[in-house]
Amino acid sequence: MTPRRGGVGAGGTNMRSMAIVALLLLILALMTFAWMRSRLALPAAGRRPQPAPTVPVALAAHDIPVGKQVTHEDIEVVQKQQAELAELPADTLREPWDFLGGRAVAPIAKGGCFTRANLKPPPRILAEKVAKGFVAMELPRSDPRSVTGLRLIDLDDRVDVLGVRADAASASGAGSTKLAENVRLVAINRILDRFKEVERLKQLDRAIAEKKAGKERYQKGAAAPDPLALRVMDAEIAKLQEDMDPFYKQPFITLEVTAEQARKIAEYRLTGKIALLVHHRERVDW
Repeated sequence: MTPRRGGVGAGGTNMRSMAIVALLLLILALMTFAWMRSRLALPAAGRRPQPAPTVPVALAAHDIPVGKQVTHEDIEVVQKQQAELAELPADTLREPWDFLGGRAVAPIAKGGCFTRANLKPPPRILAEKVAKGFVAMELPRSDPRSVTGLRLIDLDDRVDVLGVRADAASASGAGSTKLAENVRLVAINRILDRFKEVERLKQLDRAIAEKKAGKERYQKGAAAPDPLALRVMDAEIAKLQEDMDPFYKQPFITLEVTAEQARKIAEYRLTGKIALLVHHRERVDW
């Protein structure tokens, strides 16, 4: 009787089939792994590289001659990376409020740094700013959002201090009481706020642009945009735009006056308003 060959042949076929299946499973597993890896890598590849952290540095906005008193108009603030700070002079005065009001003792070129070698910083305390026989008197502004007056005055301006009645509207000071004459402004708090304001406005600009872009994407993507959602978006944009108005927190000026002038001004403030008549300019209601 001739033996059957089917048993051996079937076993070999099964082994080959299992090997093929295992190979296919391995290939499928490798393909799945490669696909998942590529998917996980997509967000990292799609993200924009994060900018390196920067530090604000104050530089000269234009050429500054010897003897010039440095004001906010002489300064521009730029952002520099940490690595670039090593290139600055070791005695660089980076913060504007460290030297505003100081005087240049050497020429400072446009874009140059303010240093202890080319600038004599201002006095650190009011007592050093006020001449002998005078006192420093602070006058807070009644309306922080009214910035017109702050733009019309500057350090070392000479002003007359007027006590103004409610019905005295003359810009020349007629109908008002002169409380002090030819007094000097020794401090204005708007200087520090000015540079904070620049950064605040930049952030608001970015926020407004993002809100507008989000609204545009919503309008393009929605088949029928919800009117209520659009009104909410418009309200959010309007609120941010309102915040673009300058805002000075507790603005004040400091005057160099005699003790008698300080007494008169303080007494008048109890019942009336104070105005400053800036020499060679116009009256500033305070």
